[in-house]
Amino acid sequence: MVANPPKVWLNASSAAISHPNKEENGEDFMLYVGLEWEKAFNAIKNPNTRKVALRISLVFGKEGGALIPLKKITKLGLGGKQGSGKQMVSWVHTKDFVATTNYAIENQAITGPIVVAAPDAISNTKLMSTIRQTLNVPFGLPAFSWMLKIGGFIIGTEPSLILNSMKVYPEKLEKNGYEFRFDTLKSALKDILK
Repeated sequence: MVANPPKVWLNASSAAISHPNKEENGEDFMLYVGLEWEKAFNAIKNPNTRKVALRISLVFGKEGGALIPLKKITKLGLGGKQGSGKQMVSWVHTKDFVATTNYAIENQAITGPIVVAAPDAISNTKLMSTIRQTLNVPFGLPAFSWMLKIGGFIIGTEPSLILNSMKVYPEKLEKNGYEFRFDTLKSALKDILK
C-alpha cells in the first residue's frame, strides 16, 4: 500500500477478453495474456483508487499500430482476405484511443473493464476490401491460414492475432456519453490513409 495512492489506475489489456473466440487449433494468445494481466491487476487492492481496465482492440493510426503492415501488404497486391476472411475485426482510431483514455480518467462513473473499440466491427474480408478501396489498389491476393501460420513462425508473431475473430462493442463508453470521432471504418481510413 502506498502513502498517496493515485485517484485512478488504468490498466491496458486486450479486447479479446470481452469476446473470447478461439482459433481452430484452440490457441488464443491475446485472450490468455489479457486474462492473466487483468488477474494480476485485480489482485492488487487499492480501496482509494478507481481502477479501469482498458480492453483495447486493434489500434489504427498514421504513425503506428496494426494498420501500418496491412497498408504495406495491400500496396504490394497482397491485401486480400486473410484466413477465411469471416473473422470479425474490432478496431479503434488512435485519436479515439487517446480520447477514450482521457475520458476514462476524467469520468468518475467509469470503473472496471471498458471496451476501447469503435462501434463498427467488420469482417476481415470487408476490412481488407475497404483498405484497398481507400488506397485505390484494384486487387489483393488472399493469405490462407497455413501461410499466416508459417509467416508467423518465421517472424516470431502469433497468427491468432489475425485469424481469431474479435467482435466487441463499447457499451460502457457509450452509456457514459462518449461519442466516437471515427465511428465507421471508412471515416477512419479516410483520415489515416489519405
